[in-house]
Amino acid sequence: MRYLHVKDLAISEAVASAIPAETARSVSGRLIARRPIERGYMGAALQDISADAAAALGLPEARGALVASVTPGGPATVAGLKPGDAILKVDGRDAENAEAVTRAVTRKRPGDTITLEFFRRGRRLNLEVILVARPPEDLLQRLTE
Repeated sequence: MRYLHVKDLAISEAVASAIPAETARSVSGRLIARRPIERGYMGAALQDISADAAAALGLPEARGALVASVTPGGPATVAGLKPGDAILKVDGRDAENAEAVTRAVTRKRPGDTITLEFFRRGRRLNLEVILVARPPEDLLQRLTE
């Protein structure tokens, strides 16, 4: 993956962050055209799978993303994803960690469907999630209270 390095000189020290070049091109093109930035959202909080968690779940290795929680009524909940599920693949591609799953989801647009392969209670399962636009933060906070 190629990265575009951006320096923010608005503060006294230069702060650099890495943004995938593909993402920077996509976002900048939409901003220049004054089109909204639309990213897929599935409503699941994810975390990396530690070696201890992998062992407890019965996974052969510490890879993928553990579902920590799902937003009530959100796409992940509607599709049947549950806390404790371990996402192993997105659209047939291995999910190395939580960030990889998040990137795969946010590369998609609202209305797109993703296929998740996940591990639950010793079984590999698949489900499809129809993504939506991310709700405003205040609504998300109310949903998760």
